[in-house]
Amino acid sequence: MSAFVAAGLSVKRLSSSSNLRPSSLIRSQTPSSGRTAVPCKEVEVNIKKSFVGKQLALKNMTRFTGVQDAPLQVRSIFEFIKAAGPRDNPEPVGPIITVESVVDGCPSVPIPGDLQDSPQSSKSMLVQFGAGCFWSVELVFQRIPGVLRTAVGYTQGTTKNPWYRDVCADITNHVEAVLVEYDPATISLDELLDVFWAKHDPTTPNRQGNDAGSQYRSGVYYYTEDQKKAIEKSLAAAQKNFSRPIVTEVLPAKDFYYAEDYHQQYLAKGGRWGKPQSPEKMCNDPIRCYG
Repeated sequence: MSAFVAAGLSVKRLSSSSNLRPSSLIRSQTPSSGRTAVPCKEVEVNIKKSFVGKQLALKNMTRFTGVQDAPLQVRSIFEFIKAAGPRDNPEPVGPIITVESVVDGCPSVPIPGDLQDSPQSSKSMLVQFGAGCFWSVELVFQRIPGVLRTAVGYTQGTTKNPWYRDVCADITNHVEAVLVEYDPATISLDELLDVFWAKHDPTTPNRQGNDAGSQYRSGVYYYTEDQKKAIEKSLAAAQKNFSRPIVTEVLPAKDFYYAEDYHQQYLAKGGRWGKPQSPEKMCNDPIRCYG
């Protein structure tokens, strides 16, 4: 069974150059429940027209966001945060995998994440993928044999210790990314990249489906020059499968800030609708992107 099938992805046919590279890519399935997914950005806070109502709403926003000064005319939490401007948060919401802790692509410290009963390997390597909302992207890679651990988080931004609320406000330039620890003796970076191209549409800038914003941009972030060369070669091959230019950014990895705990392995835990999706290796169940 190919890595595509294991990830719950489908392809019409495979090219002769690789048993994993598709000639026609089909993204993972949309939620089968028939519900319309509501992007996180659409959370609205009602600010009443009266002065007292505005003051109360401002107080509640301040308590929720930690932002002290913002105009009263804003309508939502994310507008409130955007009005206050980008800033460093005093504390991270989870662990940080610094660039300095990764030597020649190999983690020098234990990587927290989805253990999958996999032992910490001294020969494992790391790579970061951005392909839209990180919930379904993580589940895709959880299912791939040779992937030891996964975690979701934020990277490539301009502020320290980003929180989800800041990233959703689209002011910090962070991308929602999945940190993948893999065993190169079991699965190659080329094979992981094949799954990456199949998982999303790499030709849409700052958007995947209904999710729009710079945090949803397509990107692969490498730790070594060998990884960079492999990514560039894979991108050139994948371009043949798309009529529009691939806009995926290929950049050196930066510090990876773990997202809030409830985001980790979100779909495996049950997602939005409380229906867990299997992260087991080689599982080929269709993936419901929001749960």
